[in-house]
Amino acid sequence: MQEIETSLRKERPLEGRRVVVTRPLQQSTRFTELLTEIGAYVIQMPTVEVRGLGSSEDLGRAVINFSQFDWVVFTSTNAVRFFAESVKRQDIPMVDFCQETRVCCVGPETAKISASYGLDAECVPPTYTGQGIVDLFSSREDLNGKSFLIPSGSEARPTVPDGLRALGANVRVVLAYETVPVNKVSDKILTEINSGVDLLTFTSPSTVKNFHKLVGKRVCAPVAVIGPVTAEEAEQLGYKVLVQPDEYSISGLVGSIVQYFCNQGTK
Repeated sequence: MQEIETSLRKERPLEGRRVVVTRPLQQSTRFTELLTEIGAYVIQMPTVEVRGLGSSEDLGRAVINFSQFDWVVFTSTNAVRFFAESVKRQDIPMVDFCQETRVCCVGPETAKISASYGLDAECVPPTYTGQGIVDLFSSREDLNGKSFLIPSGSEARPTVPDGLRALGANVRVVLAYETVPVNKVSDKILTEINSGVDLLTFTSPSTVKNFHKLVGKRVCAPVAVIGPVTAEEAEQLGYKVLVQPDEYSISGLVGSIVQYFCNQGTK
């Protein structure tokens, strides 16, 4: 579901549905727009913030020595964005990075952002997860002696670096950004949520954890998640996950939300 079809815009299958979006504010625009286009009333409650590390020496050195790596792996759009910002600070033309180093992105949305900075992805795994990346390389080529750079976030799991190392690769992980919990929610948002919601949406384990810290289980509503890692976190905290797309992307999530409410019948 690359875009909302005209028929869905006309039918507005989410008309009147109250949907909570916990994604960081700077990343939630597209998700919110897609939901709104098909009738949802979106309550934005960002539970985490994503922050760059400024002039990180570790990331800066990796950028300067980029040509030493055979591959760079981006496991999120944030990784691309903050890596590109570091390149800009070093005043290095992005085209220089395409000479010898190949790019792998976790999914099409990350690949699209990467391409917008001039870094075209050579490969994207069929399953848009960290394990999907590892599985892709396990069947793709011999990684013995190959060097990988992974710009990462503070909450990133070790699935990709550990998996690639197990395949014989030399892996360097550099911290490119940090995920910081939001400490307080406005009374206005809490009032909106306490008035009743039809669906909670989570796009990462950190959004689940921090929603739980801020609100707890006072909100009794079904949950939609972007993928299995987020689902696992939500279920461990006692939330009932009823929506999970086959394609782990924002487009896939919106499509699954539409299907869920259509199956529920009219409100």
